[in-house]
Amino acid sequence: MCKTDVPFDVGNWSNGITCDGEMYVVKEGDTLYRISRQFGVNLASLMAANPYVNVYNLQEGDEICIPIFSNFY
Repeated sequence: MCKTDVPFDVGNWSNGITCDGEMYVVKEGDTLYRISRQFGVNLASLMAANPYVNVYNLQEGDEICIPIFSNFY
């Protein structure tokens, strides 16, 4: 599913919030759109998984959740 070799962590963020997916640390120049394309995730899903993120002021070092969806029934 992941289309990148960028390291990320699964589980808890440094602020104690848990993520139903993979954690990603924002790099310089990242945008939510670019991250959504990088990981093959719908932008709306990425935004829904990170309601506290200010999309107009994404900062290097911010931690965001990359949602993982399953096709299991």
